[in-house]
Amino acid sequence: MVIVALFLGWLAQLVEHLVYTDLVCGLFPLQILLNSLYTSVSTLSRHTSSQKRKDESMSTIRKHYGKWQAIIRANGHPSINKSFVSKTDASRFASNTEVKLRRDDAGISNFKFPKFEDVARRYIEEISITKKTYQDEKCTILNLIKESWATYPINRILGHHVNKYKLQQLKTVSGSSINRRLDVVSSMFTTFKKEWGLSCEQSCLNNQTSAKS
Repeated sequence: MVIVALFLGWLAQLVEHLVYTDLVCGLFPLQILLNSLYTSVSTLSRHTSSQKRKDESMSTIRKHYGKWQAIIRANGHPSINKSFVSKTDASRFASNTEVKLRRDDAGISNFKFPKFEDVARRYIEEISITKKTYQDEKCTILNLIKESWATYPINRILGHHVNKYKLQQLKTVSGSSINRRLDVVSSMFTTFKKEWGLSCEQSCLNNQTSAKS
């Protein structure tokens, strides 16, 4: 794009010079030709910029079961889907999420967060083993490691991942059991941040409500 801009600047100067020459020497057909070329290149530049912005877009908004669904996909990130009654809200969510992901990517180059499954095993060996509830907590964490999001870096585990886990577990266990498991997740992320220096936002725990007993 820088090359195109430089070319357009040079072309503009050329056209200006030839317009002056046209006034002096009467080269009217040449002026028309160059103006036409300038217009064509300008149009191509705008189209290229527009296409580039479109290609870089991570999000899609679609009508889904009577609501507007925002779908955000980006390399190295889990897919994020959320539905809204209003298309405006869906677009706003998609835009804000894109900005957040881009900011995360900008910082991720300086620090690579470990995968959840790796720090979870470390947590079992260093933290859980010191507790009276070691066996129960170890079982809970090993089950968490079986979740698909366990392979994600811990800073990319979001609230909807934990919420999906909670809803799945409610099909087979009581609400009180789910709450104890969510407490384990909360304790893990607190340890990651305060004791191990992995200062990622606990976004996976935001807006999480307790399961009903």
